[in-house]
Amino acid sequence: SRGAPGRPDSLGESDDGRRGLNIRPVPRTGLGAEGGLNFLSAEFPIRRIHTPRVAAPIFAIVLAGIVLMHFSSATLSVLLAAILIGCGAGAEYCLYPYLITRMFGLRRFGQLYSGVYIAAALSYSVGPVVMGRTYDALGSYRFGFIGFEVALVLTLVLVGSLRRYVYALDGSKL
Repeated sequence: SRGAPGRPDSLGESDDGRRGLNIRPVPRTGLGAEGGLNFLSAEFPIRRIHTPRVAAPIFAIVLAGIVLMHFSSATLSVLLAAILIGCGAGAEYCLYPYLITRMFGLRRFGQLYSGVYIAAALSYSVGPVVMGRTYDALGSYRFGFIGFEVALVLTLVLVGSLRRYVYALDGSKL
């Protein structure tokens, strides 16, 4: 039997006559759409809105995804939550160089950007481990979700408190 792309068929005969689990590959057609979503969610607004507060809606999107995943177990809700978290996470990588150059200039851009990038990569890799350890210790993901939600609310407050940046007209910050 032929299953949907990327979904396992039932345990039975595959296309080539072998028995077992038949998983068909998913074509990678979403890559162009991801780039467009990234542009609309981060790059377009930061080119039009000249304030660091443009980051707040992006962090709010991630918070909405975490809250949705926390309080819903329906398949479509969890899928939507994963999409929101992924879009927000991708948009964050567009924000880092923008905020660093506007707030600190270009003089130490490489050092600052690498530090922020490493911190983000570590947080994305440690997050699932923290969730797993929370579940193992407490039998629920609830406290892990609460921790992430509190961290994102704190992030929103801190981003909201950033001052409006001023371009260095004389080039002194460059």
